[in-house]
Amino acid sequence: MVVPVAQPPDTRVAVSSPEHHDSVPATVPRRGRWTPWAELLKRVFLVDVLVCPTCAGRMRILAAILDKNSIQAILRHCGLPTGPPAIVPFRGRRSSELPEAPPGDFFADPPAPDET
Repeated sequence: MVVPVAQPPDTRVAVSSPEHHDSVPATVPRRGRWTPWAELLKRVFLVDVLVCPTCAGRMRILAAILDKNSIQAILRHCGLPTGPPAIVPFRGRRSSELPEAPPGDFFADPPAPDET
């Protein structure tokens, strides 16, 4: 009896090197369920944060600063706030104060027409 062997799912992530940003991207293996933050941002916001705004080349992460004191020193030097933003009280209307939705109006945009 011949039984086909199940192929493992393709777990490679497409990336391109900074030297060959106009060539076919290389691939690197993905580690389990971990997804690079740049890929998540691109998926959600449709913005590739690793594209250089000056030359449109591919950037790469050189280091991640994790020490709290170093981060605060850098932010202070740049004139940026070092703490979390102040919590502002909610100023919206209560749901009982909102106007009633017209009947049958469930979508902000009308649904796409059926292509049948």
